[in-house]
Amino acid sequence: MADRIAVMRDGTIEQIGAPEEVYRRPRNRYVAQFLGEPPINLIDCTVEQRFGEPIARMPSNGALPLPRGIIFEGAAILAIRPHNVGVAHQADQHTGTARVADIENLGAEHVLHLDYGEQHLAVVTTPGCASVGDILHLAFDLIHAHLIDPASGEVVASELRGAPL
Repeated sequence: MADRIAVMRDGTIEQIGAPEEVYRRPRNRYVAQFLGEPPINLIDCTVEQRFGEPIARMPSNGALPLPRGIIFEGAAILAIRPHNVGVAHQADQHTGTARVADIENLGAEHVLHLDYGEQHLAVVTTPGCASVGDILHLAFDLIHAHLIDPASGEVVASELRGAPL
């Protein structure tokens, strides 16, 4: 295994770095989608400023607080890996709800395939966490999330150390 990798697209280098660095801090949407199984979740949202605080309007009518200093506004993509999304059976005021559409049994882990608004998410959980048809509430570990500009595909903010959920 190499200590540095290069992610290429159509003969152009998109990003070079240690595998862990490229996985955790992708430079753009292509690199984020290139590494990881299950693939990274890409959630359409809208970033706006509310009383001087940035928030992301989520697909299921939630308003996810973002850290101060994010100046990006408008349509965005919240990119977060399935291992960094938690589920609960009780409501969280920020993220809204999702319905379990399917469960992929990987033995020691299950991958929940969720309907979240008009979008689909994958979440890695322990076995027995949920059943098909359950309504779950999501919690995003923003330390491992990224905001992507959908127009350029570039990451505009990484490691979103926002309000705890």
